[in-house]
Amino acid sequence: MRQVTIRHELPGRIRLEIESLKRNSLLCGSLTQYLANIPGVKIIQVSSRTGTVLVYYSAAQVSVNALIGAAGKYINELSGELSDAAAAIALERSPIPVSKGLANTKNYREPQELPIPFQIAQVALSGMVLLGLTVKSLFGKTAAVTGTKLLNLSSVTTALASYPLLRSGLTELVQKKKLNNDILISAATLVALLMGEGLTALVVVWLVNLSELLQTLTLDRSRRAIGDLLKNKNEQAWLLVDGTQVSVPVESLKVGDTVVIHQGGKIPVDGIIVSGTAAVNQSPITGESLPVYKQLDDQVYAGTVVEQGSIHVFSEKVGDSTALARIVHLVEEANNKKAPIQNMADSYSYKIVPISFLLASLVFLFTKDIHRTMTILIVACPCAAGLATPTAISAAMGNAASRGILIKGGCYLEAAGRLDSVLFDKTGTLTEGRPEVSSFVSLDEQYTPEQILTLAAAGEMHTNHPLALAVVNKAQEQMEQIPEYQSKEVVVGKGLKVIVNNVETLIGNHRLMQDEKVDYGNALHFANEMSTRGESIIYVARHAKLIGLIGVRDTLRHESKRAINELKTSGVNEIGLVSGDNYECAWAVGRGLGLKDIWSNMLPEDKVKVVQEKQRNGKIVAMVGEGINDSPALAAADIGIAMGVKGTDVAVESADVVLAGDDPVKVAQLIKLSRRTMTVIHQNFAFAIGANALGIALGTLKIISPFTAALLHNASTVAVVINSARLMKYGK
Repeated sequence: MRQVTIRHELPGRIRLEIESLKRNSLLCGSLTQYLANIPGVKIIQVSSRTGTVLVYYSAAQVSVNALIGAAGKYINELSGELSDAAAAIALERSPIPVSKGLANTKNYREPQELPIPFQIAQVALSGMVLLGLTVKSLFGKTAAVTGTKLLNLSSVTTALASYPLLRSGLTELVQKKKLNNDILISAATLVALLMGEGLTALVVVWLVNLSELLQTLTLDRSRRAIGDLLKNKNEQAWLLVDGTQVSVPVESLKVGDTVVIHQGGKIPVDGIIVSGTAAVNQSPITGESLPVYKQLDDQVYAGTVVEQGSIHVFSEKVGDSTALARIVHLVEEANNKKAPIQNMADSYSYKIVPISFLLASLVFLFTKDIHRTMTILIVACPCAAGLATPTAISAAMGNAASRGILIKGGCYLEAAGRLDSVLFDKTGTLTEGRPEVSSFVSLDEQYTPEQILTLAAAGEMHTNHPLALAVVNKAQEQMEQIPEYQSKEVVVGKGLKVIVNNVETLIGNHRLMQDEKVDYGNALHFANEMSTRGESIIYVARHAKLIGLIGVRDTLRHESKRAINELKTSGVNEIGLVSGDNYECAWAVGRGLGLKDIWSNMLPEDKVKVVQEKQRNGKIVAMVGEGINDSPALAAADIGIAMGVKGTDVAVESADVVLAGDDPVKVAQLIKLSRRTMTVIHQNFAFAIGANALGIALGTLKIISPFTAALLHNASTVAVVINSARLMKYGK
């Protein structure tokens, strides 16, 4: 059985890697239909570029092993035995309904189907032949250039160079019963060959292949922003074993290992520095241009580089669990989500191809002029229109990725430019997310303040919320040992119910205390004092009685003020703060940033209601957050934006955009990039449609020749590609 490996796995979601799927769109489509028929499978996304299958499924209906087994069995049975033609027939005759997540149909051939070296060689070799034949033609026509024989040099070169075009066009015609750009160019080429115009045919094909090579290079360049992130594969790492450094493969590292990274080395894991100091280049993850100084207990991430110094790192996340892997998966998934504006390009392309054939037929019917007919076939090809959106989107997403803005699809990039309302969570979003315990008091003489802190820390251990981390860090500073909890129940938006030393302990906000009917005693006086100081309050209760309060204070991010100002200058009229924190804390942060709309004491469902209310009022809403309690609002918003490096898995999965560097200024950068991208796309459409219209008019009037038509057609295509490529440098 062919190998099927797990690239990444979360509950209800798995990504499989299957080598034989790479650059095999027919097999990808067939496998998609096969898996779609398995009960419990919800969504399927197959990428022929990466050879991966992303499956969303119901764990109650189907197991991971069943999915892997089904995929492996089907690939083993189909991919080895069937040719492309047979696979097309199998796909066409498959009784399985196409109902889930089929790849988007495009009216242009994916440039990645042909490797870049092959395309370069193809263009170079056919170009040399074309140059030689052109020079020869200047001294008179020869059999190598023209003539009725189809086996002269120009004709043979044209046939070889146009084979990928013809194959793509016929596959689309046979498999999907649709005419695409490639069949149009192939028809024009065939007409030229039959007329003995081998040189003209070669010029047409060479220019088409050249424009496609430029497109491929543009797309490839825009993807380099994230391509280097995969370089950890098959690399070695220094593992610390009993004080000795041992070289091991990166993929063999496990959680709990201590790895040593020397100057110039790439960090292979997400973890905590346990020894040493270093200047770390975090640009692959956060987009920061300058190295960041890292010391004991600081967090570091896989894919970042130690530029100076040497550090020992305790591994917390390895392999596909790292922030690096999450970023790569997000960018891979983005290819499956087209921008709505792409539908306009697809619609235009699908309509113009049959219209072009009809127009060419009418021209030939009335004029009997085969040259004029060939001109129409060449100049009416909508290649440039088909590239207007994908090249711009790809370049923009490459630009965004290089700055630490990970967009899950072109549809979200397009929507970002229409935003007129942005809502921010407070903790970890506008604030540093590294709050510190500023005060703690005991309300019960049986417990000292230190014991209150210890009980809270015991319950908050292994919790990712910033307030929890503050409590645990403070307790670790003061206590040698923190007791383990026996059990834990998370009450979303309210706190925790834990068993510590065989006694149920409640740790959370005032809502949890109210729900559990906890006796407050004289706590309100202390709580009011803490709130007045702008502290967030953690309540600790046992035996239905409040026994202590812990005050935690966070620091405002220095980028937050700039983020709000840039959003305002971008034309976003409504900017609000939606926080689960108390009124005093939320108000202090909101007013400090000049915000008028401030919501406090918000449960996750309350945040959703705020988003929905704005949407009912006609607003296009973005929600920016990083915690589990933000996830419902992130999903409900038109654009959900998650702080990715420190954000929870649930928040990142719920969001449409992930800010890898945790910098809120990037929200404004996203909006500006989106608007610029839409401007470029509309410019591209103007180039493309204008060239089509002009060429058809000139060709019909016999003002231009087939050769000139080829130049005009490819000039518009090259103009679109170059115009889109400018987006890679926008804002830098």
